[in-house]
Amino acid sequence: MLAFKEVQKRAVQSCKVTYSEPHDEKHQNFKLDSEKDAEASAWVAKRKDQNQWIQLEAEEPRHWIAVITQGRGTHEYEQWVTSFYVAFSLDGEIWEYVDEGRLFVGNTDGFTKIQSKFRTGVNGKFLKILPQGFCN
Repeated sequence: MLAFKEVQKRAVQSCKVTYSEPHDEKHQNFKLDSEKDAEASAWVAKRKDQNQWIQLEAEEPRHWIAVITQGRGTHEYEQWVTSFYVAFSLDGEIWEYVDEGRLFVGNTDGFTKIQSKFRTGVNGKFLKILPQGFCN
């Protein structure tokens, strides 16, 4: 699951969220601290390959400084992204990687929130998280 700090949560809620194909219609939740015992408490990609993504589209360009990720941890399922790239765009067509293509370290469990700060904030209308490694 992907989202931003509590202070920025309201701004993220106003964003349009799209993503690569989810595991199924139940696995489309992208918010932090979802119901841990719920059957579908996270966005889960249908395939665990490097073509997956989740994208935020703001109403207007804004300054992005970090992402916070949190895995899915339930009694039956533990899943998380172990590494990812972040890209940004002003128009949704031309993309640049955050921090010149830095590979961010993701989660190591299904519960802890990991804040990944950008070395340099970026300006864009779109922000895309591109998972590279998965656990389960």
